[in-house]
Amino acid sequence: MENQPSRTFNRLHFTDLDPLRFEDLCLNVVSRIQEWKALNHYGRKGSDIGVDIHAVQQVDKEERVWFIQCKRYTSIGKNDITHIIDEVTRNPSLPFKLLIIISCDLTRANHEYGKEYAIQKGIIETEIWTASTLEAKLYKDYKDLLFVYFGVKLERTVKDNAARIRYGLAMEKKVGRDLIDQKYMKDGNHWRTLSYEPFHKFISHKFFFAFC
Repeated sequence: MENQPSRTFNRLHFTDLDPLRFEDLCLNVVSRIQEWKALNHYGRKGSDIGVDIHAVQQVDKEERVWFIQCKRYTSIGKNDITHIIDEVTRNPSLPFKLLIIISCDLTRANHEYGKEYAIQKGIIETEIWTASTLEAKLYKDYKDLLFVYFGVKLERTVKDNAARIRYGLAMEKKVGRDLIDQKYMKDGNHWRTLSYEPFHKFISHKFFFAFC
């Protein structure tokens, strides 16, 4: 049975996505991080030699090539990182930058190892986006993709929260109007009594609350 995308407002479950669907998500995010001179998606075609997405960045008169690998892993270790970088270096020419996007978290030691190993293999600049990094980007900058891939509607959540705040403020005003003796509160002679027995500010000293 095909995995269904998760509907959660906590951690996003990237591994619920099909590997190709995860790759499409990465492509959507990468396409938006800047204006690319060229952007090609090879992963779906197979035989990508370690390059799921090939991007060209124009910086002044220089063209900088990025290789982007998208890996939907439940966990990743040192051997996996080594294999990813080795696959990339099989290409006849190396990129200006290697971006690895993974669907799980990564230890700091393995993160540093990946960058150092890439340098040893001739790739000067390497960036790794973990599940946490990708999730932060989605919630901060690409909320529409949250709905497309995970069914998360943040706009409705924001509206609901705003409605709750408005209701809370309205209730606060109602309590102040209906339950608190405003005349007693404004009388400066009562401040000492209120500091020790604040319940005197209420119109009645007995209340019954009903909880639903």
